[in-house]
Amino acid sequence: MIDRIIQGWRSLKLFLALQRGNEQQARNILQEIRRSKTELSGLEKLFQDKLETDYQLKQKQKEISGLKQQLKSFSQLDSFPSEFDFREEKLIIPDRNIIARITQQFNLIESDDNLIQCTGIDADIFNNLELNLSRFIEDEFQQMSQRNNFEKSLKEAVEDLNGLKFGEDPEYSFELSPYVYFLRYFLTNVYGAYLAWFLIYKTGLLPKHLNILDIAAGPGTMIYGLDLFLRSNYQGMNSSEFKIAYYSLEKQAKFQYRGLQFWRRYVEQQLQPTNAYFRFDTCDLLGDKSNFDKMPKDFFDFIIISHCFFYQRQLRQKANTNFKYIFNRCLQTDGYVLFIVQDKKLFQGFNLRHRQDYHLEYNVIRSFIEEIGLKLVWYKYLTSTGISEQMTPAEFGKFAREKLPYQPYIHPIFQKYFKLNQHISYAIDDYMILAQQR
Repeated sequence: MIDRIIQGWRSLKLFLALQRGNEQQARNILQEIRRSKTELSGLEKLFQDKLETDYQLKQKQKEISGLKQQLKSFSQLDSFPSEFDFREEKLIIPDRNIIARITQQFNLIESDDNLIQCTGIDADIFNNLELNLSRFIEDEFQQMSQRNNFEKSLKEAVEDLNGLKFGEDPEYSFELSPYVYFLRYFLTNVYGAYLAWFLIYKTGLLPKHLNILDIAAGPGTMIYGLDLFLRSNYQGMNSSEFKIAYYSLEKQAKFQYRGLQFWRRYVEQQLQPTNAYFRFDTCDLLGDKSNFDKMPKDFFDFIIISHCFFYQRQLRQKANTNFKYIFNRCLQTDGYVLFIVQDKKLFQGFNLRHRQDYHLEYNVIRSFIEEIGLKLVWYKYLTSTGISEQMTPAEFGKFAREKLPYQPYIHPIFQKYFKLNQHISYAIDDYMILAQQR
């Protein structure tokens, strides 16, 4: 009875907020209703559909604005001298307006040359991604839940990924592992990937034609992060002008398949989808080096290794040997290697504890890079808290609830299937390390 009264009160508040024209308050109330896991009323469903329609309209307006900008630039071509070379430059010149907007949206605060606090987000584009992801997972789980072994399969996948909390390397081999990854880590890792591409763009190293090798690619978080970055910056960059060859090297075919399945359902249905051409290589990174001989030589502009760092020393040494082989064989002469590694994992690899010490930090990163035969270009440490020392779980939970962007659409699914009531936010504590061949 009490639940019905609370539900009715929330619905009334939503109605009154809409009647007053206070859409932001109505958005907040709708998120509160979704968190309560109650069935949406007719008005609530209509408002949710309206928000999604508004987003699609914004995307269309962005496309029109981009086309107007192109038309304007074309109309000015005659004013240049006839000998001017109009051939496309390889690298994009960073736009100060784009840099300023993203810095403001993500609330990026540079404490020093290498430490960046991040507590914000581009809500429009990430909410749309999250909404589509939640629908994708719900559709898949509704079909699978009819099977007798669904709960057992889900438990196996959850327990496997839980090993990360205890310093164990997961297998990622269970049937539902891709979905558990989607729920727990995908959005946060895409958030980090977006910021990594932004830093590459900001330093003037992003070309319009990219050949990318993603090692231990999972479902393709790095290509999703690049897609969101390009489509969210419509005024300075037209995502349809980019041509991306994306090579996924991943041990688990299930991750590659589910990543592509969601890409086709979400990205390819956008008004202005990113031009990405996929190639999938299902291969064990820790296998024999001959496994990599079919990969193209001297081809890739960027080789990316994101969150693929092993706790076990023997596995890490084997991976580093294969990394070196791949870099020497496949990276272009002027190409780059991007590492994204969690702070704790980076320092644990050297039996050290992360602390606020620039000289220690620099020496660890330099040793890490030199072990793989590369030279450092730059590194940044992106953290939600703005400090190197770790908070206690209780302290971070309070900080996340008060300061970090919430995941409104994934949270109810997380509660439903994992029976956990924890607050789910976008958070980051990763090193972005850019390197080149010596």
